[in-house]
Amino acid sequence: RGQAGAGHRQAVIPGKDKSSSSTSSSSKHSNGTGPGQKLQVPTLNGNLLLGDVSEEEWRRIDKKVNKYPGERTFTAIGPGSDATFPDSVVKAVEEVMGPALSVNQRPSSQGAWVSVKVAVVVQGPDQVMAIFASIKKIAAVKWCM
Repeated sequence: RGQAGAGHRQAVIPGKDKSSSSTSSSSKHSNGTGPGQKLQVPTLNGNLLLGDVSEEEWRRIDKKVNKYPGERTFTAIGPGSDATFPDSVVKAVEEVMGPALSVNQRPSSQGAWVSVKVAVVVQGPDQVMAIFASIKKIAAVKWCM
């Protein structure tokens, strides 16, 4: 289904320009690919983004691993203290796709964060890109896939 699963597989936000990402030493983590190798975690306006690839590279990978049309779940994490965050994520997805198939939200154990999952049927990679672009407009998004 093209969704990120267990393990170290990362989702990629398409259209991310490498020149607009910034990393700090605190955002480097070992990715388990070998001794001393570091994973650069890009941010934009303080928001964590996954993937640091060009749109062209994302489309090449997408073509290999995803089948369309297909159900896809988009997940965004934001502050648990923002009561409007879950509705903002749902609205961002539904503005592109229409009504969602399902919506689930779950607070973190301490309530500091909330995870919002929105499932839709996407017809192709352009819709995936449009959904990520819509989600990225939400200032409170700290992580998404």
